[in-house]
Amino acid sequence: MLGGARRPPRPNDISMLCKTLKQLMKIHNKLRPFMKEQAELLKQMEWEDHVKAMVRKVYGEDPPANPPPLCQNSKTGKETVNKR
Repeated sequence: MLGGARRPPRPNDISMLCKTLKQLMKIHNKLRPFMKEQAELLKQMEWEDHVKAMVRKVYGEDPPANPPPLCQNSKTGKETVNKR
């Protein structure tokens, strides 16, 4: 039926699983220092968010960083906001 061609052997599932696990462990070991650093940064960010929330609770909201400058309209004498 196949003209004398042999059927390829079944893949060795356990061998493929072991190779995949070894590769995952190698990747994990290489990235471990970065994952620890990332976890520390997340903890620090959570702490900073907590402190900022407490400061906002005591002092209120932050003023805008760069409020738009006010100008007087020469014709009407009213103050207007410059549009950029």
